[in-house]
Parts: sequence; C-alpha cells; structure tokens
Amino acid sequence: MKSGIQRNLVVRTGGAVTIPHALKRIFGPHAPAIQSLVDADPGLADFVSRQDRAGVHFLSLAVSFRMPDSPAGRRKLAEALRSQPRARLLRLFLSGKPPAGLIRVLSRLGAAPMPAESYRLLLSLMQEPQARKVLTHEKKISRRMLDGLNNLPPAIRMPRLARIAGRTEDCERLSYALAAVRRLRQDLDDSAIRNSLKAVQEADDVFRWLEHMLSRCPFAAPPWDGDGELTLVRNRQQLREAAKRFNNCLASHHMTDAVLGRKFFYVWEGAEPCVAEICRDDLVGWRLGEVEGADNTAPDPDVRAAIAARFAALGIADFGRSGNAVWDEFL
Repeated sequence: MKSGIQRNLVVRTGGAVTIPHALKRIFGPHAPAIQSLVDADPGLADFVSRQDRAGVHFLSLAVSFRMPDSPAGRRKLAEALRSQPRARLLRLFLSGKPPAGLIRVLSRLGAAPMPAESYRLLLSLMQEPQARKVLTHEKKISRRMLDGLNNLPPAIRMPRLARIAGRTEDCERLSYALAAVRRLRQDLDDSAIRNSLKAVQEADDVFRWLEHMLSRCPFAAPPWDGDGELTLVRNRQQLREAAKRFNNCLASHHMTDAVLGRKFFYVWEGAEPCVAEICRDDLVGWRLGEVEGADNTAPDPDVRAAIAARFAALGIADFGRSGNAVWDEFL
C-alpha cells in the first residue's frame, strides 16, 4: 500500500469494469460498494487504483456514511469522489463540519479497512476533545484502541489505558477498579484519579493500582472499639506499627481488609502480646480469626482462650482454625 493500489488490479472485461479478488482483499467488507460505484462510473476505476492507505480508509468511510440506492446517485457520488477535495467531501458525507484532524487520523489506521460501525465510532470519538487529542497524536491506531477509548470515561482517555481497555477482560477489570476508587475515594476528583493512573502501564498493574488507592482510605467502622485489654488498630499508621512490632504481614496484606471492613485487628497487651483478628463471615457473622504473636507464631492456648472469652461476651464466637478452613471452602 506504500505506493498505492497497482493499476492492474482494476481490469476491463469487454465493456465492463471489474474489481478482482486482490482489490476486494484491500477494501474488505466495502468491496461490493466500491464495485457498484465503478459500475456506475467506470472512470472511477483509475482513481480507485491510485489510493494509498488513507485513501482506502477515506473511500471505505465514504461508502459507510453515504451510499446512494440509485445508479444515478452512485454515479454522482463517484464523480464527486474523483473531483472534489477530501475536506469538502467530508462535509457532504457528515452533513456538517468534520472533526479537526480526521483526515490525518485516517492515514494512521491499520492497513485493512474497518467495518462501517468502526468508522462511525471513530467519528463519534473525534467529537470528544480528550479522545480526539489521543487519536490525533497516535502514530498507529487500531480498532482495539478505538474500542478501548470508547470503553473509558472521557476524563481518563489516555493511550495506554485505551490499549488495556480494548480487550474485554482487561476492560472489565479496569472498569471495576475505577468504579471502586470513585466510590471509596470521594476525596479525589477526575484530575487526581487521572494523575494516579500514570502508575498503570499494562493490564497487570490495575490490581496494584487499586490496592494502592484503597490503602489510602480511612478504615471502616469496627463492630467494637476495644478496651484496656484489646486495643483496636484504627488506621494505617497503627497497622504499620503493629506489623513492625510483631514482624508480620499486616500492613502489606490486610490494609484493604480493614478499609473494606472485612477484618479488624486488636493488640492484646497481656503477658504474651499478640494480634487478634475478627472476620466478617457471611455465614455466622463476626468471628474470631487468627491470633498470632511475633513472627506469626501461635500463642499459648490459654492466651487464645482468654481473648476468645473477651470476644464471646460481645457475641463474637471462636471456631478455631477449623472455622477458618470451613469458611475458606465457601470463598
């Protein structure tokens, strides 16, 4: 396509002009429409043969938006294609001023023509300022990028996110993460969320970004505020301090649990200090979970029993490690 479609791809059989298989491959789903224009105006054949990549996309867009039913209408369109500048033709096809940069964007599409609905999507995106900015600055534009831009809220339409959102599964993950952040981080406006998304360079970064954003949320309201024996871990700083003191993974693995209210942590300041967690269980309600001392070691059974008795008085039962295993079967 670098030097246009070769002339010998348009052939004449008797008085009829036909577009053989090679040219049909180039125009794909639009080949029948292009053939009908050549049938209406044989003089269009040479014009079609000289089109570069942008020209192929332009003709494909043209027949996607305006394809007359009558032979006379097709002949008029063919004559216009041969004689009128593209900018003027776009005004005709779109019934108004075309988006700025559209012709340049057509030259950056892939080699193969797109289905008509993709050209319509392209026109729709070019009407939106942020999407148009992305498209006019991209050197190569794929259908996946168009789909990805369309799947993103306008405020966060960025090239790398568009590439991620172009795949259905990755788009669903990104959409879920965005919805969670918008709901739980109401302290952030679109600009702040957009800036934070600089950390997302590929699909695998989405979960880490979500975890990071949620870790900045305040902890949910606990079912119990603790007392002199069991001290509630109330915020991120206290969770980090407890993780450092007991040399465990509280801060790295359970910050989101506390933010979402799935687990809460209490420090037992007895003769054998340890951390006790209570878990929100969909089957039995709140229950006592892990009770561990330094380096994730299990405390003396009497210590766990004493902690369990304190929570039992609040209606929070202890099913031991077996209780954890039973619940895990339902996850």
